[in-house]
Amino acid sequence: MNSILNNRTLVTPALCCAALSLSILTGCQGHKIVARVKTATVTEDEYFKRVQRVTPQMLPQGTDIDAGGITIIGMVKELLTSQLAADKKFTPSEQSIAQFEAYYKRSDPNIAEALQNGQLTEEDLNRGIKLKMEEFAIGTDGAHAEDKDLQAAYDEQKDQLKIPEFITVRLLQAPDSVTAQQALDQLKKNASFKTIGTDLLHMPPQAAAAAEKGQTIRVDGILPELRTALASLTPGQFTDKPVEVHPQNRSTGAVQTLFVIGQMVRKTKEYIPSKEEIKPVLEQIAVGKTHPDWKQHQQQALADFTRNAVNNSEVQINIERYQKLLKAYILPIAENHTATAPGGSLAPPEAQSPQSAPQQSAPPPSAQPGASTPK
Repeated sequence: MNSILNNRTLVTPALCCAALSLSILTGCQGHKIVARVKTATVTEDEYFKRVQRVTPQMLPQGTDIDAGGITIIGMVKELLTSQLAADKKFTPSEQSIAQFEAYYKRSDPNIAEALQNGQLTEEDLNRGIKLKMEEFAIGTDGAHAEDKDLQAAYDEQKDQLKIPEFITVRLLQAPDSVTAQQALDQLKKNASFKTIGTDLLHMPPQAAAAAEKGQTIRVDGILPELRTALASLTPGQFTDKPVEVHPQNRSTGAVQTLFVIGQMVRKTKEYIPSKEEIKPVLEQIAVGKTHPDWKQHQQQALADFTRNAVNNSEVQINIERYQKLLKAYILPIAENHTATAPGGSLAPPEAQSPQSAPQQSAPPPSAQPGASTPK
């Protein structure tokens, strides 16, 4: 069984301290300008708010690009994409963005968890969805599906787009049944999961705290023996006894024997959204069928737009240490039609747990604070 939660350590501001030496301009209202793309600007406040949420996993391997660099690359690319979409009148409506956001929040509990933990903000999520929709609109030249095509996509994809059944549960694992039973007995006497985790099971404090908080998981992805034990529990109830499970170690492939105890926190029933609720999702499914090369078209259009903007001196980076990134990375990325900034882009952090749940058919858009680019 894998660790219950994959806690990510944020890059501290100290790692980005070199970015504090700014050679920057001042905007009309006194805001310092970190970068400019045509008429749009990135202020110092916006930049630092996002750079401090960059995690080590977002940094590109094999380069000297740090958190500040990956952030400025992402923000510049984001502005270029948004401006291209605006020029073509492809900017998505607030209603469509809200519908996409509501669907992803319900279909992936990791998003809600990341929002709660501060690893993701509502602004990040909204921006990531908007960018994803802009890219698709650019790649399809703003094409829309007729209602009959939306209905066909809904009928075809309804089962895959349904919101699966989720449970939120607190879990602890032990190497033997005796220790697991001792832990369960103490929990039923009002001991906390955190205390049992550290004192009896010798878990790292961070992992024990995560166990206390609980995790939200898809029911159809839980190991069968554990799923059966949890199925009859109501919120607040503990498992009757330790549950013997035999997960496979992802690293070695070896089958383990562990004993799991748990407490149900809440249950969320399976839900099939209506066609209207997920209309923007269906639109991309339907239009994507008639525009299978939309990604290549989008990359070409953005490459041309970026090249023209750079050649006309319409892209400016005012942080001296990152000025070289314009020609070293941003322009080559566009000219090579690369879909992501160096290091790629990450979806909201995923909880790792004993269930190995299958992936959603339509994965959430990228919403990382720095390089807001497609996956």
